[in-house]
Amino acid sequence: MNLNKKRLFGNNYVNIVEGKIHLGSKEAQTLAKDYGTPSFLFLKDKISDNIKYIQEIFSGVFPNAVGFFSVKSNFLKPILEVVKENHFGAEIISLPELNMLEQMEFNSDRIIAGGPYLPDEFLHRIVTARIPNIVVYDLDQIPRLNRMIGSSLNDAEDYKPNILLKFQTSKYTSRHGISRSVESYVTIQALFHDNRNVKFGGILSHFGTRLKTIIQYRENTKNLIDIIQNLRKYAQLEPTIINFGGGFPNADSIKKSDFTKLLQEVKSTLDEEINGNYSLFYEPGRFIVEDAGFCLCEVFKFDPISKTAFVNVGNNLIPKFMKASLRFYNASRSTDALRHPVDILGNVPSDQDILIKNYNFTEKVEIGDIIIIANVGAYALTWSTRFPYSKPTILTLDGEHIQVYHERTSSGDFSLS
Repeated sequence: MNLNKKRLFGNNYVNIVEGKIHLGSKEAQTLAKDYGTPSFLFLKDKISDNIKYIQEIFSGVFPNAVGFFSVKSNFLKPILEVVKENHFGAEIISLPELNMLEQMEFNSDRIIAGGPYLPDEFLHRIVTARIPNIVVYDLDQIPRLNRMIGSSLNDAEDYKPNILLKFQTSKYTSRHGISRSVESYVTIQALFHDNRNVKFGGILSHFGTRLKTIIQYRENTKNLIDIIQNLRKYAQLEPTIINFGGGFPNADSIKKSDFTKLLQEVKSTLDEEINGNYSLFYEPGRFIVEDAGFCLCEVFKFDPISKTAFVNVGNNLIPKFMKASLRFYNASRSTDALRHPVDILGNVPSDQDILIKNYNFTEKVEIGDIIIIANVGAYALTWSTRFPYSKPTILTLDGEHIQVYHERTSSGDFSLS
């Protein structure tokens, strides 16, 4: 392999320089030696690039596009600092997320809050923070919000949030959200008539994850238009905000031209229905952080007969349901050919702890080899189970400056609380 190969798997922050794999400005094996394994590394420059990339794509198609980072995909403070520095919004579903943003003095006007579970304490804080856009999954949350505003604010007339209604999708597995029955639409009209501390803003349609085909975007758009038509017919309401939700793939897995074409068709279809008189919201999480995160781990066993490598991180920190497009590199043998299928298993004693099977890897694998697992920036830590092992070291890299956000030996945790 070329001793100076650039952009491994399309990521321009992963390069081979003088025979060594570099993640950003740092050599991977040196990081593993200095900070131990398993360690997670997040590249701030890559996150910033991804934010600018998706902003450019959406604003180029939708003049009134507003983006909100899905905080649940990665709630670490250094990541949220990059989001804030780039003047991007934040989408939250919980009080711990709101606490973190308020500690950072994140502009509340750039926060969208809500979800299927809205306990009173969270709802109260949403109201007192005067968050302008609130997502509602159940119709009984509308009078709850109305009462909360009336009882919590002395100047309630100065705060009237936009309510974005989340309906069930047309997928047969859809359960979260408002029913799309005629009765629901009629009830919606009455609720907004009777609860004057809130106002109807628009709708949210989150159709799935890793959306990258025209069929998926057409289905989501069809879903939105069906809801818009029924709101007009049965509730006499017109949305001013269309929230396309999230579910986008990671930034390096879709070409800018292809993404633009997908959105142009969405815009064309929506404009035919509502004449372009709306703001378009979008909530990327994976797109912004997945390919900015890496795990450095180590081979502790190799079975040459079954061609199986066991590494010291498993689905306790890299769970299957994070649905990431994982990539694996042998940093200890970075110039070796990748032509030999290998299974890579984690350190959790379970038959389920298979990170990858038949992955084209280096022929030689030895105990102590440093393995890089790429594309772990989204949902890995938020959905981690930890098991009874030590927590990982968490590092952030900003240009040449590396910072330890969490030490493996720390008695604390990196979760929101």
